[in-house]
Amino acid sequence: MALTRTTETLLIFKLLFLIGTTFAFGDPSNEALFPAQLPMDLGPLPDGLPNWSAQGCEGCHTRSHSDWAQSGHAIGWNTPRFVEGIQDVATPMCTECHRPLRQQYTVSELIHNGERRWSDTPNPNYDPTLHIEGITCVTCHVRSGAIVSATPSEAAPHPIKVDPQLGTSESCARCHELNTADSNQPIYRTYSEWQRSPQAALGIQCQDCHMQNKPEGADHSWRSLSSQALSVLLKFSSSVSVRGNAPTEVTLTMQNTGTAHNIPTGTPFKSVYVEMELLYERRANDWRTYGESFKQVLARTVETTPPYNTITDTSLAPGETRQWSWPLDLPITAPKGPWQIRVHVYKSNAQNSEAPLFEKRFPVRVR
Repeated sequence: MALTRTTETLLIFKLLFLIGTTFAFGDPSNEALFPAQLPMDLGPLPDGLPNWSAQGCEGCHTRSHSDWAQSGHAIGWNTPRFVEGIQDVATPMCTECHRPLRQQYTVSELIHNGERRWSDTPNPNYDPTLHIEGITCVTCHVRSGAIVSATPSEAAPHPIKVDPQLGTSESCARCHELNTADSNQPIYRTYSEWQRSPQAALGIQCQDCHMQNKPEGADHSWRSLSSQALSVLLKFSSSVSVRGNAPTEVTLTMQNTGTAHNIPTGTPFKSVYVEMELLYERRANDWRTYGESFKQVLARTVETTPPYNTITDTSLAPGETRQWSWPLDLPITAPKGPWQIRVHVYKSNAQNSEAPLFEKRFPVRVR
């Protein structure tokens, strides 16, 4: 059985995580920074740090805190898509990357019949403030009583432990790579997509794009750059389309010209839709659709049962070019126009459509 429609993906999301022992996250190379199994303990609070909350960092790191507060790291644990996806699924596997600290849970976990489950034992170290912060500052920046940084600082009011790994893609792999036993591909594979990219060969890390340096420090919004890294090009076989004559061939070219991972990446339960539609102006500023639109989907289909093999994959790899043709066939009875072709490229998941990656209108000369 294959995953073929985005409306099915929420159900599949729940099924995939029911068997916690089937999955392995990340890459062993990042074991020093992130343990193989989450949630984790961070050790003692570093000297000079007032508390565990991101609020304790905000006074000195104001811009970084502001960036983080609007990021997927901060709010991903509580989005409607994620909350609905984990309903009735009683395994820590679903939340361990979105809330990776032991203090963020009201109860402890246990192993039952080989599966990780939540217990009824209250967690004496539960911290409700950390609970609502998701992937917070200390998740990446505190280890064994010290603040971890990719670069040294002599002016910090707290001890600094320099770990260059924090500035590498390996530090992202723990939660952005999910392997299943005997599967032909990882379920979440952003890290391995990066490993195969031209950017990786040049030593460009995830942080170089998603955490670009500002005068105030590195950008902690981890913003998506797909819209800036996508080239969408249109060509016509003839500069003029004649009604009643042979169709004009419209060629749409899409290129992944900037991302070091596939478009789309991450979970296979989201897609990128590519649409073209022909419009004519019925009256001033009143544009109407003419005929059937053209649609393609960039996505993966994945089996819904173990080993969860990838069946098809039309995602756009780094540096890849994809082309589609669409015949523009106008009968003699078609309106005189003016005419346009609207190209719309957007992400979508099981619940909603997001802001477009690309949306433009191209004039078409018709006679």
